[in-house]
Amino acid sequence: EGMFYKSLNRVFLKETFNDTLFQVDAKNMEPLAVFNLGRFGHSYEMKNFFTEEERFNHAIVGDISYMDGKILFSLYLQKRTFHGVYDSKLNTTMISQVNRDKKVNGFTNDVDGFVGFRPSYLEGADQLVGKTEAEEVYEWLQNNPDKISTLPKKLQDFKDIQPEDNPIVMIVKLK
Repeated sequence: EGMFYKSLNRVFLKETFNDTLFQVDAKNMEPLAVFNLGRFGHSYEMKNFFTEEERFNHAIVGDISYMDGKILFSLYLQKRTFHGVYDSKLNTTMISQVNRDKKVNGFTNDVDGFVGFRPSYLEGADQLVGKTEAEEVYEWLQNNPDKISTLPKKLQDFKDIQPEDNPIVMIVKLK
């Protein structure tokens, strides 16, 4: 019920019903971070007693990557996926916004209002990499024709995108 994650030639372990992320090597298993899930947390002892419905009301952390004191993770709660970034140097956590229309939520684009962003992994000390489906970009352009001219030229170039086109790779710099 746990998952191993590899990042920068280091291996990490996060069990589903344990709040701790461990760094693992051939000789040791050291705690790296603790996810405080508050009222959405669950106890290890209760893992075998949750009903399917109760599981949806408790947060599950997964899809973890680590680099330079930052932890990127996904948070599964109430049939939705959120994305988070924890910065150990600043002791801050960013969690993606709720999007009522989708089960997968992303970070709001606060630069130019374009489509949201769902990161997949960390690149360097301050960049997140992810992808967005062409259909999502197509829908945004169809629903926001008045905003297209205000977008940077590189984004305006997507005006002819079709829903079936290849996904778009996005690289976002953390503030």
